[in-house]
Amino acid sequence: MTSMTPSPVAKGQLRSHVVTISAVIFAIALIFFFASSIQQRLSAIGLGVSFDYLLAPAGFSLAQSIIPLPPGSSNLAAIGVGLANAMVVALVAIIGSTLLGLLAALARLSSNPLAARIGRFYVNVVRNVPLLVFLVFLYLAFLSLPSPRVAAPILGSFYFTNRGIVVPGPEFSPLWTAVGFLLLLICLCARFMPSRPRLLISTMFSVAVVIILGTARYQVPSLVGFSIKGGATLSNEFAAMAFGIAFYFGAEMAEVIRAGILSVPRAQSEAAAALGLRRSAAFRLVIAPQALRLAIPPTINVYVNIIKSTPLGVAVGYAEIMTVTYQIMQNTGRAIESVIVLAIIFMAINAACSALLNGLDRGR
Repeated sequence: MTSMTPSPVAKGQLRSHVVTISAVIFAIALIFFFASSIQQRLSAIGLGVSFDYLLAPAGFSLAQSIIPLPPGSSNLAAIGVGLANAMVVALVAIIGSTLLGLLAALARLSSNPLAARIGRFYVNVVRNVPLLVFLVFLYLAFLSLPSPRVAAPILGSFYFTNRGIVVPGPEFSPLWTAVGFLLLLICLCARFMPSRPRLLISTMFSVAVVIILGTARYQVPSLVGFSIKGGATLSNEFAAMAFGIAFYFGAEMAEVIRAGILSVPRAQSEAAAALGLRRSAAFRLVIAPQALRLAIPPTINVYVNIIKSTPLGVAVGYAEIMTVTYQIMQNTGRAIESVIVLAIIFMAINAACSALLNGLDRGR
């Protein structure tokens, strides 16, 4: 006869859930208590908290934005545009820091003394310089570049000028881009299927990337008169933010990747060598997959720090969410509400990153 008494493991899990739920309820009640007290005290002196200003017209425009901000848009729309600008910088910085960190980590682990010293010098120097100082220095360096009419093209297509960096710009076909993103959405949904057809997912992903990039038209910039025509222009503010954050956190990623590689037992590489695998094949097939699993938690932490570093764009005049929020605070005088909105947005982003971390940990 099966006993209906819960096992000790089930009792422990139930007790853990009860404690967690109780702590969350207590924290929410505490927040509401302090919020109510602050609201009453502010109302007593005529400074009540109100978020009606979010729907009021912004009254300003942004020089550069990923999403256009039409005249007469609300403050909430301006905050959304600033958030989009910040996320684009974060995405570019995440990709750049990961690639740069991988190169630096491999250089530090290299048997070549020169490569190891260069990697060590890069990590030690960059990690001891404040990010804000580095961003301002890089921004001033971009401003000291030559003017467009005297700038020499690099590789025949790239212009580095004091008005921005001009690169070949793609023009995507709306129809084929929609088809490509539909395939990417199908790939994302297929990853949650019980069977997980990996070959089909990989094939569809490759086809989607080929469709999106292969059907685009690329404009090559060229000097016409005293200005550069064609291509896409990256402002000095965007370049300083994206390249600066990527270069700075590349040193952090180098240490994360290096630690992940060194955490793999030496016996694994010896076993791969005993099987006759070359050093490159052993790293790709044996060492790298295990190091990737070990490096997932600290890697997500670095990505979260990259996202939280985007408000430093206010120091170089980049129109990210902190710059937009500061402008709204000056126009409306709603400092407390603006800080609360900014805090909620970043808390939501960090919560999403934490959920991603937990999902990757469960899938290891």
